[in-house]
Amino acid sequence: MSGFLYCVCTDVVLEILANEFNDAVVGYEDDICLGIDDSIDPEKVIERVSELFAYIGLEVNRDKCHCTKFEDVKFMGITYHKDKSIPIALAPELLEEAK
Repeated sequence: MSGFLYCVCTDVVLEILANEFNDAVVGYEDDICLGIDDSIDPEKVIERVSELFAYIGLEVNRDKCHCTKFEDVKFMGITYHKDKSIPIALAPELLEEAK
């Protein structure tokens, strides 16, 4: 699949997920990160994500699915902690750009 076609297809899936779960969804290359409410069962989210990606011919690797309910999760160089503490390991160039 071409990079452009991949982005077009996955953008639609990410938008559907954002609408269904009413929360933040970030996609970067072939990784996604969903911010969901604590009351939502992570297994149901994984099932829905798998269903949507299967519809466009892609498979979700369940071994790479992680949830901060159970463990710390690293995404794009930032560690999100299961105790909900704020991640502070931002790339220095991003911090500089924000100034």
